[in-house]
Amino acid sequence: MCKLIIQESESLMKKKIIIGMLLIIAIIIAIIIASKKDEKDGVYFTDKTYNKEINPISKETAVNIIKAEYGDLVTVNKDDIKKVGDKYKVELFITINDEEHSHKKSIGVHEIDIYTGDMKIVN
Repeated sequence: MCKLIIQESESLMKKKIIIGMLLIIAIIIAIIIASKKDEKDGVYFTDKTYNKEINPISKETAVNIIKAEYGDLVTVNKDDIKKVGDKYKVELFITINDEEHSHKKSIGVHEIDIYTGDMKIVN
């Protein structure tokens, strides 16, 4: 009788060991899959990889952005635009026509991001 109880407990222990091993393997696989998913999500949203994968806009495109924002009253050409780092800087002037004469008025220095085309006033 004692021998039978020992055999049953040994087979029960073997089953527990097999179930435990399967659980450990399943947990390890789940962790690996989750880390791979996080790794793929993080790659596409870094600034360094984003800037390397896209082409910067040209000065002609920057002129078109300015003309779209302010219209034909703005006097700017691609020679007025200076590249500083990842931005184009340009001082914009609006031509004001009166009955007697016309004159230029500065509307400030503007920056245009060369990767996104976003424009903002610096001063």
